[in-house]
Parts: sequence; C-alpha cells; structure tokens
Amino acid sequence: MASPIQKLLTGASVAFGISYAVQQLLLTRLFSPTEMGFADAFFAMVMPCSILVSGRLEDAFALTKSDKEAHNLQTATLLLAILGSICCGFAMLFSPFTKYAFLFSITIFFTALTRFAESIWSMQQAFSPINNSRIAQSLLTSLGQSIAGFTIGGGLGLILAQSVARILSAGFYVSILKKLSNHKIEKTSDLRNSIKFFSRFPLFSMPAALLNSISNNLAFLILPLFYDWAMVGQFGRAYKLLLLPLSLLMTAYGQVFYAQAPEAFATGKLSAKSLEMLKKLALFCGIPCLICIIWGHQLVPFILGEDWKTAGIYLQWIAPWLFFHALASPLTRIFDLTNTQKYDFAFSLFMLIIQAATLFFVASFGDAFLTLKTFCITGILLRMLQIGILLRFASIKH
Repeated sequence: MASPIQKLLTGASVAFGISYAVQQLLLTRLFSPTEMGFADAFFAMVMPCSILVSGRLEDAFALTKSDKEAHNLQTATLLLAILGSICCGFAMLFSPFTKYAFLFSITIFFTALTRFAESIWSMQQAFSPINNSRIAQSLLTSLGQSIAGFTIGGGLGLILAQSVARILSAGFYVSILKKLSNHKIEKTSDLRNSIKFFSRFPLFSMPAALLNSISNNLAFLILPLFYDWAMVGQFGRAYKLLLLPLSLLMTAYGQVFYAQAPEAFATGKLSAKSLEMLKKLALFCGIPCLICIIWGHQLVPFILGEDWKTAGIYLQWIAPWLFFHALASPLTRIFDLTNTQKYDFAFSLFMLIIQAATLFFVASFGDAFLTLKTFCITGILLRMLQIGILLRFASIKH
C-alpha cells in the first residue's frame, strides 16, 4: 500500500514534470528576464496577502471537535478572506500594478480558499483532492502561459495565465466546503465563540506566517528598488528553478507531518517524529541542491539558453539557502502544536528585520552579486537557527 508521501508525490509528480519542463525550456524562450521579473514581483505579493486575509485560521481546523465547529470556523475564514481580499485589491491601486488590482484581489481570495481546504483534507488524510488540485493548477498554468507567450506576451500574459489557473484549480475543493455548509449556524453567539476560541491563530500564527512569507519573498519586493526588472528576473528564475522541485518534497512531507504530528505530540513522540521527517527530507533535498552548487553555472545556460547565464551563477548561492529553507518550513507546525506561537512570531520578526536590513544595506552599494551572496548567507544562518529552536520545542512534553 502506498504511503501518504507517495500518494501526494506520485500523481502530482507527473503533472509537475510536464509543467516544470514547459517553464524551463519554453517560457524562458518566450519571455525575457524583464517580463519574468515583473511577474515574479506580482506573485511575491500574492502569497503574503493570502496569508493575511486567511488569518491563518486554516491551521485551527486541527483543533475542531465537531462538524458544527468546523463549519463555524469555515464561515469565519470565508468572511475574513472576502473582506481582506477587497482591501488588498484597493491597496494595489497605489502600486506599480494598478491595472491588475481586481485580478490581484480575486487571486488572493482563491489562494486563501485553497489553503483552507488543503488543511481540512490533510487532517482527514484524504490526499487525492490535494493531488488533483495541484495537478490542475500545474497543467493549467503551463498551458495558459505557453498560449500567452504566443499571443498576449509580456508580464500581463504571465500574470493572467497563472491567476486563472489558481482560480480554476480551487474548484476541486468546492465539495468539502459544501459538506461543511450543511451544518447551519443556529446562533450568532456560536460563531462569535468560535472566533474567540481560535483567535490566537490570527493574533499570533498569522502575523508569524505573514512575516515568514514576506521573508521568503523579500528579495522580489526589495530588489526592484535598487535594480532593474531583468536582474529580478534572473534571480527569480534561479530561485524557482530549484524551489519548485524542493516545494514538491517539502509540501508533501509537511502535509503528512501536519496530519501525524498531533498524535505524536500527544504521545510524547513529537521530537522523534520531527527528526525522522527532517532526516528524510534532508536526504532527498540535498541531492539536487548539491548538484546546483557544483554545476549550476554550467547547467542553467545549457538548459535555458545563454540569456540566463547570470541565473546559473546566482543559483550556486541560492541552493544552500533553499536547502535549509526546505528543512525548516514543514517543522514550523511545531509552534502551533506546542502552543508557542508567540515565539514563532518573535523569530519571524527577527528574521525579517535581519534580512531586510541586509538587503537594503548591501544593495545600496549597487553590486548585484555582492547583494545576492550576502543575502543567501544570512538566510542560511537564520534557517539553521530556526531549525534548532523548532527541535527544542518539539521535545516539550504534552
């Protein structure tokens, strides 16, 4: 019988392989580094905003004790997501992406919706809907961006295709939302009580997750202030060239860890479970990262073309940073399980301040390579520290 990890990886890996090949072999020849840099910056804002509008309430689903309570939580999540998406769209009117404000708002909402539904299925260990949605989003994005490259072109084509793919793939989660909707809220006080009970997630987990997401996308948000879109595009291609396959692994391990960790914590085995997951993830993530460190400067221009030679050099520095990022990301669930969200927030804030200060200071010298090297080294040290803290909390007894 296939393990949960295999269930998440098997089906998705086929679609991912097709999508990955299209992105690296075709799109890099249809779009310039400047156009890709512009689109990268757009979606770098989508992820933090989707966390903001969800309130990170999807993580609270693991603590619900009945379908009625789950429905109350769903209602609160949807109301918060709708209101937050509208506000984010309005804020976008005052940015360089003014004409994409409506699309930005819709994309944020459906991204938040997908995250909530995935948490529900993960806790029930029903991984097929997660698999199907990821396959759909991956294939739709590749198809849409390929068509856009031959028709619309430019950053608009990249943004529109990926946004539509996210919206359409969210349709796989409608069934679970309908199921929960069968339970009506009998009293408004029930909804208020549920919101009050789960308030620590918006108050602590959400700010921490938001800060962590901003940290992950910080380079795409700050680099355009000092360098042109082409430089951002080169960085983005190197970053995503490795992040995409690593994400497949760390998301699969993270979802299974999320489902199994509560029981491990209750039985005092969370530390052992965390180390077990960490060792397996380090093995699988270490191989591609090592290849990129040694041969990245030769592989990237060979695969993508000479226009992306700079991305290959960037990749050699990005790879070790992403390795430790991939190890730390699934472990962050430990903060919720051990009820230490305030430490999650404190460390995320500390990490954001250090990385932002590093980028602003070093980028002011105008040397792109120096900026990248310093930023990656700082990221490595911070992620190593975060892993140590998380393993320490995992040893806390219930």
